[in-house]
Parts: sequence; C-alpha cells; structure tokens
Amino acid sequence: MKKIKTVLWIALILMTIIPIYAQQYDSEKDFQFKIGKDRIEITKYIGSKKEVSIPISIQNNPVTVIGKYAFKENQNINKVIIPDSVTSIEYGAFEGCISLTNVNLPNSVTSIGGCAFYECKSLINIIIPNNVTGIGYGAFEGCTSLTAINVNSNNTNYSSDQGILYNKNKTLFLVYPAGKTGTTFVIPNSVTGIWEGAFHDCTGLISITIPNSVTSIGEWAFYNCTSLTAINVNSGNMYFSSDQGVLYNRDKTKLIKYPQAKAGAYNIPNSVTSIEEYAFYDCKSITSITIPNSVNNIDEMAFYNCTSLASVTFQGTITSSGIQLTGTGISPFLGDLRDKYLAGGKGTYKTTAPVDEESVWTKQ
Repeated sequence: MKKIKTVLWIALILMTIIPIYAQQYDSEKDFQFKIGKDRIEITKYIGSKKEVSIPISIQNNPVTVIGKYAFKENQNINKVIIPDSVTSIEYGAFEGCISLTNVNLPNSVTSIGGCAFYECKSLINIIIPNNVTGIGYGAFEGCTSLTAINVNSNNTNYSSDQGILYNKNKTLFLVYPAGKTGTTFVIPNSVTGIWEGAFHDCTGLISITIPNSVTSIGEWAFYNCTSLTAINVNSGNMYFSSDQGVLYNRDKTKLIKYPQAKAGAYNIPNSVTSIEEYAFYDCKSITSITIPNSVNNIDEMAFYNCTSLASVTFQGTITSSGIQLTGTGISPFLGDLRDKYLAGGKGTYKTTAPVDEESVWTKQ
C-alpha cells in the first residue's frame, strides 16, 4: 500500500510539472516564420507579451534562427528567453528594443549578427556563450545602459575582462560597454588593434590611453565619446602619437581624431598634411581652428556638425580636389565655408554661432 501511495504521489507531481513544461514556450501564433530545410527562422514577433519565450520548435521543425529585424523596435518586451535550438541571431534582430533588459543566450548560439542589439538602451548586461564564433560590428552599439559584456570562460574565440569584450588572446579590443562606470581607461598592453566603434557612445569616459602595442584603430572607434577631452598615446608607439590629447599618426602628418569634448581654439601643427575623415566630427565645443599651409587634404565630414566652430583660419591654399565632398556632395564644413574659401583663398573666415547648414561665412 505504501508503494502504491508513493507511485500515486509521483504521478501527481508529474501531472503538475508536465503542463508547466509544455507551456514554457510561447505559441507559434505569436510569430511569423519561414520554413527552411528542417529548420525554422523567426522573421517577426507579432505577440504582445513583455516576457517572450521563443518556441524550441514549430511544426515539428527546430527553431534555429532569429531572423533579421525579427523584433525590431518592439518597445514592449523586456525579457527574451531563447531556446537551445537557436544557433544564429541575425543582423538587427533586436534593434531598437528599448525596454529589453534581459536576454538569455543559450550555448547553442554560434553567431551574433551586426547591430543585433543596436539601441537596446535598457540592456544592462549580457553573457556570450561558449560556442559563439562570430560577433558582427555594432552588435551592442547604442546600448547606453550596458555595464558589462561577459564571456563564458570556455569560449575559444572571445574573452572579457572587467566586462570589456576582447578576442580570446586580448590582442583585439572589441567593445567597451557604453554604460560602464569610470572616467579614464588605459588599454592593456596586449592589444594590437582597436575595433570599429569600440568606444561608441561611451559618454562617461574623459580620457583614453593607447599603449605602445596598438598598430591599428578602426573607423568610428571614438564616435559619440561626448565627454572625451584627451586621447593619449604612449611615446613608444610606432604607429600613433598624441599632442595635447589629439590623436595623430606617428609622424603627425595625419590628424586622426580630435576629442569630442575638448573645448576652445586649436592650432593644427605645421607637420600635418592631411585632416582625416570625421577627425573633428561632432566636436561641438571647439570654437576656432587654424589650418597651417602644410595641409593639402581635408577629408570628408572632417569638421561636420561642429556647431560652435565660428572661426576658421587657412594659412595656405588647398585646391578643390583637396577638400573632399561626400558622395552626396556634403562639405567637410557646415554652411558655405568650402565655397567661400575656394573663391577667396587663404585668410580668416567667420560666421555666427550656432553654426549649421545655412550658415554664411565671411572673410575678414
């Protein structure tokens, strides 16, 4: 009799557990999907839940892919549970999910697409599973609350240190979380390359120090570091240098990046021959600049959106082919400065701040 009661008790427990387990995934009616060869790709979430559990299978086929823009700009969801059948999270899958605070990534995931979590402004932290072999550019860009990106220690492709994302052997600096606290950061000596957009939206950082070991810096590496006043380079670096917190190549012939929050007037050194693409882009605190006669090239968008830059002095002559336009014809400067300079030659040109696309420049 005791054994019968035990069996009945176990059966009763199972009866309560099984329905719960069966209901842990959301209904397939909440998703649009397409069927591939023995697989399902989620193409769009059409449900209304705040906490979403993606089904492990639909129509007896495993859900393996969360497709491009599948949850794009869903402002309702705050948590997503991804089943261990999923191997790929595609480009922009959760882009603009501004309420999303928690994502559970299973070990089955092998790739995280570019911009996968772009502009997920409430996402606080994320753990990269051990089987991930690829993370696309901008996967966590615009995640302004993100304080840590941690990597499973068994992952053979990526690693983390203090919540910062690197490749496995820490030679490539990948992502500094935008919400990480602290105002200064010294890049480790193991790093030889800084990834594109590595410090994107890191508005709390004031100073970054680049070690001797760094040989390459990707585009937009410091974009929107709006508090950044100095980018310093160790004197032994053979590829880059700094002067007053401004980033140059080693021999200071190329001005690469002016810190966004560095204020006041600035005289470019006479060694500079080229002002690189986006070098002063969005530097809203710079008020005047002097460009020496050594400069023969100003790349596209170099001074674009410098809304306080009301005085520019050209000490030399640059041809029209040396002041680069974008493919859409946008000048490196706001307003008609490029045209006025090409017509009037060297000298000081001024306008009234705030500077915008309609600003009219006058030669003094």
